[in-house]
Amino acid sequence: MKSLIVCFVVLMGLLTLPDKTRAIGESVIGIKPKKYKVGDSIRVRATIIYPQHTGFGKDKKGRILPTLFIKKVQVYYIDKVIISMELTPYLSQNPFIEFKVKVTKAGLFKIVWTDNHGRKFVKSIKIKPTR
Repeated sequence: MKSLIVCFVVLMGLLTLPDKTRAIGESVIGIKPKKYKVGDSIRVRATIIYPQHTGFGKDKKGRILPTLFIKKVQVYYIDKVIISMELTPYLSQNPFIEFKVKVTKAGLFKIVWTDNHGRKFVKSIKIKPTR
């Protein structure tokens, strides 16, 4: 992984979400700055709409909600895993991650969120450095 990743990863709920129009499993990726070149570090922020149930909560009728959570997050840059995280059910809903990546060349940037039932949710964006 060399020095591709510099920085930090933050896991928390994103306060402005969920939006009632967004579907479970929908994710959003943002990159700052908008313009960058090879050699620059970019800040990547991503979140997924997901309820995150620990297995201890109850619904309105008092029934226990089954465990449901994002279990694994993998980040790919140019088809290579650069970050892999194992998560627990004790995160807030709509997990949010943030980290920095050094741009080495143009390519696809992909985040794969996997829940504890094996369902995968994938979001990708193209990395296009300026010359």
